[in-house]
Amino acid sequence: MNNFDLHMHSNYSEDGQYTPHELIQMGKEKGMKIMALSDHNTIIGVKEMIEAGKAEDIQIIPAIECSTVYRGMDVHLLGYGIDINYPYFVQLPDLLKKNSYTQFLKRCDKMNEVYGLSLDGEKLWKECDGKAAWFTLCQAAFHDPKAKDIEDFQDYLPGGKRCNPAPVNFYWDKCQEGSPLRIPSTNPTLEDSIREIHNAGGLAFIAHPFNNFDHKEDYLQEVIDMGIDGIEAYSNYHTEKQNEFYEQYCLDHHLLISCGSDFHGNKKPSIIMGEYGLKKDGSTYIKDICRKLALKDIKVVLCDIDGTLYNWSRTLTNETIEVINKLHEQGIEFGLASGRPYEELVKYAESWGFDYQFDAIIGLNGAEVWDCHSNINHEYYQLSTDLLKEIIELMSQFTCNPFMYWNQKLLCINHDAMITKSAKTSQREVVVAKDISELYAQPNAKIMFRMEESEVKKVEKYLEAHPSNEYVGFKTQSTLIEFMDPRISKGFGIDKYCEITGIQPNQILSFGDTTNDNSMLERCGWSVCLIDGTDDTKAISKDITEYSCADSGFARYMNKYFFK
Repeated sequence: MNNFDLHMHSNYSEDGQYTPHELIQMGKEKGMKIMALSDHNTIIGVKEMIEAGKAEDIQIIPAIECSTVYRGMDVHLLGYGIDINYPYFVQLPDLLKKNSYTQFLKRCDKMNEVYGLSLDGEKLWKECDGKAAWFTLCQAAFHDPKAKDIEDFQDYLPGGKRCNPAPVNFYWDKCQEGSPLRIPSTNPTLEDSIREIHNAGGLAFIAHPFNNFDHKEDYLQEVIDMGIDGIEAYSNYHTEKQNEFYEQYCLDHHLLISCGSDFHGNKKPSIIMGEYGLKKDGSTYIKDICRKLALKDIKVVLCDIDGTLYNWSRTLTNETIEVINKLHEQGIEFGLASGRPYEELVKYAESWGFDYQFDAIIGLNGAEVWDCHSNINHEYYQLSTDLLKEIIELMSQFTCNPFMYWNQKLLCINHDAMITKSAKTSQREVVVAKDISELYAQPNAKIMFRMEESEVKKVEKYLEAHPSNEYVGFKTQSTLIEFMDPRISKGFGIDKYCEITGIQPNQILSFGDTTNDNSMLERCGWSVCLIDGTDDTKAISKDITEYSCADSGFARYMNKYFFK
């Protein structure tokens, strides 16, 4: 079973049984990681669902299932990722409630007229208080003494082939366009509802399209033209062939694929949360939806440099340059997040050939934060002289070369080939200290150690076994270990950047490739690791590029998904 379900109802739907909190507990037991509460025509339970989900580490996608009309047919429309404070959806329940009473009485009259029954609509409405009214009407009709002799009812009576859930199946089978039981809908139109979902920042999906759109590709093309983003291809109401048809249709027409159980509880007892006829891994489908929802809110793109924007060649590809320019033209801010200091990073835009400054810089792995609006470089938590001395003494057991950024130069003990390479990359003069004590003569944001890759592994193993509360060491390149204050990380830099600018973490798209990027990637609304990145970074990222850094992985990802 897959670990997501994008269609379920709480007791805030008139026919739902369980509270949002109860749904989360059920989801937890079933191993759900992503759930969407899609109550009928209301978003009132979504906030409660989100809070309950946070407590159990379950991601909740804000959703709604709208009752709409298209070509005289009742069509259910799912809205994912909508703003739950959007006025239209806040007011929608009251708007529809005015019509539901009149519609219910008309349905009772139709049942009486067609089947010779004597249902009292007013009495039934009072019994159910307007909740799950259609279920109440059907229950009264199917329990009427005349029911056993009504041919149209036989499949829906206990033991009948369409008896579970009888009210739902009877409605779809017997009450559609062309039926004598049909009551013209007064619901909002499908096209208007799609527009309102988009206006609320959401994605619009046709729910369980089985009957209304089955083998009606002209209808499907019409709703594509209206702007739908996807189809609930996998549904409990579909046959296996219908599931496969809608899946392939979505793939052929570049639509997103949703999967939902339509779990209600006792009103639809045969439907089980998390089950919707998908017998294979559906992680690609849910990732596509989450990516699309996340990327629509992005205002800032932050990138690590080495192994992310460029590799050993130290140059940006033409495709990468084009993407950065496109972001600038579209008003999307672009910034760098690196272990290098601000004073170096602020020069990169010009040295790379851009005629404008980048919008944000997170330097020294988060110890420095600069944004173009304030034009202030904020500095945080440096290592004291005592801690620098302690770290140097600790690292003396390994074969390594300590160095640091110092007065816009590189201060080191041994000017070897690795230091020469670092100096060239950072465009800094190398100064060889006369004595090791010069490296801890004054506080510094970080100290670095160059070494062979085999030695890096030894250091990582040692640091894992001997953690400190006063400093943290981590690998930033295959031959580089850095030490900083444990409060400092790229994630810390993200937090400070958001405080300074008012940007929300969910509005940031970040790219990285190795361990020191992890905290940044975990903080942001959408995070991407390069395919040639480290395994730990891939594991915590929400997505992975299809191409390596050398093959413009960042740029190709942006062109495929962000600018699509």
